[in-house]
Amino acid sequence: MNIVSCGLVVRSPEGMLLAHATYTPRWDIPKGRLEDNETPLNAALRECFEETNLDLFEHRLKIVDLGMQRYIRGKDLHLFVLDLPAPLDLDECRCHTLIEENGKAFPETDRWEWVPFDQVLNKVGKALGNRLIAHQIVPDPGKNWWLERSKKTRL
Repeated sequence: MNIVSCGLVVRSPEGMLLAHATYTPRWDIPKGRLEDNETPLNAALRECFEETNLDLFEHRLKIVDLGMQRYIRGKDLHLFVLDLPAPLDLDECRCHTLIEENGKAFPETDRWEWVPFDQVLNKVGKALGNRLIAHQIVPDPGKNWWLERSKKTRL
């Protein structure tokens, strides 16, 4: 049985909220593992709070459930979308989740940005990018978009 990850796409007129994974080049939406006895929506809201310090529970009735989908080998993604009328201030963002590696602990995420929709695919991984394209959350740049992005980053 696959692990289930629950994620929240937060959109505003300025773009999509992305969090930077500490010590990596990767940016991502707030998402993480579904815990026992937790609904997918509550997991997505919990992960958003843990990774950004943004408590979006008050917006739960405005959140659209895009359902469960295949994500990567061994993992499925239950995706939700929240459209906000204005961007939230990200100055108070911080991460509550620590990663331990080689005896050192560091926050899972360390930066947060409202990324314009046409720039999101330059920051996220292939699997998430494909899900965002499939749900028309970001513009579709065409077949093999990740290969074109790889060429640009090597130049």
